[in-house]
Amino acid sequence: MFSNADHATRPSAGHGWHRPAVRAALEILPPAFEPVVVAYPPDRVLSYERLTELILDTTPDKGTVVLLGESFSGPLALMVAARRSVGLCAVVLCASFVRKRSSI
Repeated sequence: MFSNADHATRPSAGHGWHRPAVRAALEILPPAFEPVVVAYPPDRVLSYERLTELILDTTPDKGTVVLLGESFSGPLALMVAARRSVGLCAVVLCASFVRKRSSI
């Protein structure tokens, strides 16, 4: 998630920011936006609904927001977007999906 809210946090190492697609997005990020990292708990598995709540609880609730959903976080970005319309200006899906893939 990228936000221009006053209390946005800087990314920390080890939370997906090393991935090429995310790194590329950061390189073109306008200076007015600050990346906000939402780290998923490594000690337990959470449903998409619980992860959506975690993202909503962790991210700024003011300012302009661009959601970046890379890989399996794409559906989470869409679920957050559906619930957070104020300030949302874009949702970017990168190497992701919108619905479950079918079996081959």
